[in-house]
Amino acid sequence: MDNRGFIRNLEAFKQAIDPTGMIWCNITGCDIDYFYDFQNKVFVFIELKYMDAEMKLGQRLALERLCDSCQDGGRESILIVARHCEPISNSIRLEFVPVSEYRYKGKWNIPRSQMTVREMMDGFLKLKGVTQCV
Repeated sequence: MDNRGFIRNLEAFKQAIDPTGMIWCNITGCDIDYFYDFQNKVFVFIELKYMDAEMKLGQRLALERLCDSCQDGGRESILIVARHCEPISNSIRLEFVPVSEYRYKGKWNIPRSQMTVREMMDGFLKLKGVTQCV
């Protein structure tokens, strides 16, 4: 049975990572909520935020630089920011979360029409010629 895309160990998934002691000058780490690599040619980064929670400047800069560096290095790359309203007790169905903004080729954009993460990824992959997965 293929169980890719499912959480295999929910308790381990919920386990917090404590970054105490992992600070250099004023630099701390940040997380990436989701990442996809399509044949080392197309990279998709996804950051989820709860409703109108702000993305801190350090995280925004780090994710921008990562996405832009991949693009500059020859990989078609997009950073999708999506906003959900699920309480912490509920799972978040990533495919249905609305996209609030995205970064592509060094610029932030707002979708022309409302779309979900799945719809944006499907459109981006089609645009970039990713028609089958290997």
